[in-house]
Amino acid sequence: MNRSTRSADRVKTLQQLTSEEHERKKIIALGTFCKQIQGDPFGIYFSWAGNVAHPEDQRMFDIIEPLCRELASAVINDNDEVRLIRKLLEAIPVTPLGNVPAIMGCAKTHCAIRDTPRESVLTFHLAGKSVRLMQCLNIDAADEESYNKTLRAKKSIDATVGQLADPPMSMEVTQYVMASLLTQRQTSSAGSDERGVPGGEDTPRRGSSANAQRPLYYALRSSAQEHYWLHMKPEERKDTRQAATETLVDGPSGDSRIRSNLDLVKINWQRTWNSKKWHPDFFRRYILDQESAKNAWEYVQEDIFVVTDKNRRVIFANIEKLSQLLFGDHATDVLQRCLDMWSFFTPLPAPESSRHVIDGHIRKLDPELDPSEATVDDLPNAKMAVAHYGCWAKTGGPTGLRPVRTQDTRFSRNPHQDYSNLLFPTFARAALGKASAMIRFMIKPLDPAHYSECAEIFANIADGIKVPVDPDDEDIFSLYALGVNGYTQRHRDGNDIKGGLAGLCTLGSYTGGHLCIPQLGLKVPYQPGTCAIIRGTALEHLVQDYSGQRFFIIGTNHESMKQNAWRRVGKLETMQPSRPGAHEPGAVESEEGKGEAEGEGEDEEEIMTTTCVHPGDDQDDHRQYSNEELHGPAVLREPYVRGL
Repeated sequence: MNRSTRSADRVKTLQQLTSEEHERKKIIALGTFCKQIQGDPFGIYFSWAGNVAHPEDQRMFDIIEPLCRELASAVINDNDEVRLIRKLLEAIPVTPLGNVPAIMGCAKTHCAIRDTPRESVLTFHLAGKSVRLMQCLNIDAADEESYNKTLRAKKSIDATVGQLADPPMSMEVTQYVMASLLTQRQTSSAGSDERGVPGGEDTPRRGSSANAQRPLYYALRSSAQEHYWLHMKPEERKDTRQAATETLVDGPSGDSRIRSNLDLVKINWQRTWNSKKWHPDFFRRYILDQESAKNAWEYVQEDIFVVTDKNRRVIFANIEKLSQLLFGDHATDVLQRCLDMWSFFTPLPAPESSRHVIDGHIRKLDPELDPSEATVDDLPNAKMAVAHYGCWAKTGGPTGLRPVRTQDTRFSRNPHQDYSNLLFPTFARAALGKASAMIRFMIKPLDPAHYSECAEIFANIADGIKVPVDPDDEDIFSLYALGVNGYTQRHRDGNDIKGGLAGLCTLGSYTGGHLCIPQLGLKVPYQPGTCAIIRGTALEHLVQDYSGQRFFIIGTNHESMKQNAWRRVGKLETMQPSRPGAHEPGAVESEEGKGEAEGEGEDEEEIMTTTCVHPGDDQDDHRQYSNEELHGPAVLREPYVRGL
């Protein structure tokens, strides 16, 4: 019986629900706090943060803590297979590619696939694993521009563009579709105000302040792009382009409501939306990438795949089911269970707060991920989020001023997270520690210099903000990202150490989800238990659509923390902090986030009003002082936004 609390007295157990109650949806809503849910024996609530979690409940703590202890006790297997693979990884950066099979005693299974002035590729078998090694002779890991100049990269671009016959969505077409959607909402709305504009929180209104309207128009523009690319057939898109042209040319002709709404859209059109750099068409990119993953990019199926540059520096590596190899099937299952229970136990960020614009579409493809559409039985798995554990610099930019623990590490998303905070050190050493061990297994032999640098960075971060996860004090990462059922859209890791390596571990029970590297024109299976490392600031990467439950853990270091550590030990000159006011950095890729946080580099004439401000954006600037360091992070933002 569920009689542990007064609140629980009013909640039926799952067995007490009727069949109709089992199938009932709309139990919770995004962003709405719900203390009780009929059928949940623990009293699930839905926090403002946007994901289902349990309240302060000692019983949940008692379930997760033993899992963490069991997981923490698992050590890397010391067997012949593991030793041989470690030896292979150690040989790759110091051995000519063609000599590696002989050194490993695999000359008989050696097969050279390509040997050209541009690249060499060979395969062989080692300890029951298939191995593929690839050396890109026209890539220099120290020169990030070289990744884009290869024949592989150019062929990949041509193949990707060829997946879609329609041209990019122009400003005129976007505005026309926005006006059409607004008109449809007005027509279908049950009521409207005195100005003829329907009510509803997601509908822009005439006469409202520009600041109040901006989020609504961001959402409307995103909806227009989604509707155009994902819900229209090619013939419909052609008709829409024609209609947009006719409306622009003919003016007064056509639907008067669309013309009126088109004027409203144009008045509220944000100037930064014309920038492909800050506001790319995410939905068009999504289609191109998914079609390229199916039709264009080479599928590398080998268990171990390592790509190096002309100097034998690793730029990408992937070991399928490394978790099972190092820790065994049981420990891998416990790790997956631990992540599942953790995501069930603690409130997580809302899906749109720190990930991709496309997430809303993914929930439509997978309605089981939408909490508002889940039944009582499906609710525990209806979650999509990315949480960041560790530290970064609060003021943003590369300077490393004011390093702080992330919001998720401080457990400040909800006032009822004492148990989460209490359990986190154990969870970090168990779950994040296992991911860190897998990544270190690959980075340490493949790039020992970078490994030593990362270890030194971690050692020189203040004890009060860094999160140790390794019991042997071999930590090399200041930041971990835990992903739950998220879609990973094509991106680079712009905040990471320039030219550094990030590690990616994937877990769960899913099908599909290949890891794609567009500039290399390649994809790998990336099945549960796999670990990959990548030069994430230079190489774009994405994950193909999948079905099922998927978790990922990323281990990395921000450039800001490297700068902070180097200043603490005197490798860089100490700088005076700029005034506070910037938001915490993160993986913000929403339309609204980019418009506000990254828009100030868009219009050079607007910015170049004083001799001490330069037109380069702060993230990519290599000068001694950036705009934010000269003036503070908020000085340029507000006047510029008001001028949009």
